[in-house]
Amino acid sequence: MEFTGFAREYNIRNILTKFTPGTAVLEIDPLTIFEDYCWDNGERVREICKTIIATEPSQVALIGYCAGCGLAGQVASELASAGVLVTGCALLDPVAVTRAFIYDALGEIAESLRRIISVEDYEALHLDSSSLCDTSRVENTLLSWTSDYASDALGVSADSEPLIEQLAERCISWISYLCATAWSKGEIFRPFAVFTSEEGLTQLGESANFPHNVLRSYVTQPACLIDFGLPGQDVLAGLPALINFAARFR
Repeated sequence: MEFTGFAREYNIRNILTKFTPGTAVLEIDPLTIFEDYCWDNGERVREICKTIIATEPSQVALIGYCAGCGLAGQVASELASAGVLVTGCALLDPVAVTRAFIYDALGEIAESLRRIISVEDYEALHLDSSSLCDTSRVENTLLSWTSDYASDALGVSADSEPLIEQLAERCISWISYLCATAWSKGEIFRPFAVFTSEEGLTQLGESANFPHNVLRSYVTQPACLIDFGLPGQDVLAGLPALINFAARFR
């Protein structure tokens, strides 16, 4: 469970294939599928599970990256409830999707589209509350930003509406996913393992209180997979643990 646009440089598939030949790897990007469920992680989880079950696996191990870690845990629980043998769930550089995290993400989008969003404007969107958030208003705001940017900065006319909508959909997918993740509360699937840097632990807040037997932390890199993926680097102590975890796919 990773975000193609964010984690492509890590190439998790190649890492798993290299160290666990014969492993079947199914990559799922939560932002590019099930757009009808973009504000509802419950529906997203059920659809993802259908995709996994359709492959008729004998057993499944899930790996989640960054803000996809919570979703991976939900999928693991749903699969287990459906009778699928889930051998574990690995969380790579997990982050807690908080009010501040969503605000920063929206601010980055606004900046990239040469828009400005004030704290007051952000508060009015109520992105941290499923009961108060007007999702249509959020989508229209992002579509408006995108349209203005395309017109002012890119010189794209209304005749290119499909291109504008495509860019807006990418922004909407990210923000709606973060909101749905923040609104979804659930226990972490067990057994699970956490791979992150010590710096990364500070982003987890109370979630960092994991049992010592599940935590593999790294001092030197904020993203453990950078160490796993770069050629010529010494393999860190945690890599065998990830490989052993991935081997459960077999």
